[in-house]
Amino acid sequence: MARIIKEELLEMLNGKKACVEGIFDITIARDKKELAGLFWEYYRFCVARRFPSPEYIAKRIHEAKDEGIYANTKDVKLHNARQVALLGTTSARLSYDGGGCAHVIATDKAKAEITLEDGVALFLDVQRGAQVLINANGYSTLRIHSWGGRNIKVNATEGVDCKIINHEGETYDNV
Repeated sequence: MARIIKEELLEMLNGKKACVEGIFDITIARDKKELAGLFWEYYRFCVARRFPSPEYIAKRIHEAKDEGIYANTKDVKLHNARQVALLGTTSARLSYDGGGCAHVIATDKAKAEITLEDGVALFLDVQRGAQVLINANGYSTLRIHSWGGRNIKVNATEGVDCKIINHEGETYDNV
């Protein structure tokens, strides 16, 4: 099964200007979980090029959830998940506490409500019309990169360090 998916992925790459290293990594991946893990290694490319598409991930790579990648998934509820990608029409409630760092990507039409407490550092990328509501307190730190729209609402108490960086376009530049 992984061999068939690798062949499909390599065929989908045609014309997407993938790097040699990424193509090679797909060819040597041993299973679907390892293929899903490549998303994080090349997340800027994967998100910018919609590769593989959320529809494909939802239908063919169920192991993506083991890697924190949710595609067209309803009612995701996660606590202290350190790497999360919300793709397609995913809806999610994420909560963080007790310190540490997390990276969350919300793209396409994903919707997320994120709660931060007790000094969490969150790095958030919001793209292509995703909508995110953040409730932060307890000296948390937010670094939010927003592309193609301003669909982010932040409710922050005193002591929260929040910076929103607005980018032109819909997704990562120069990928």
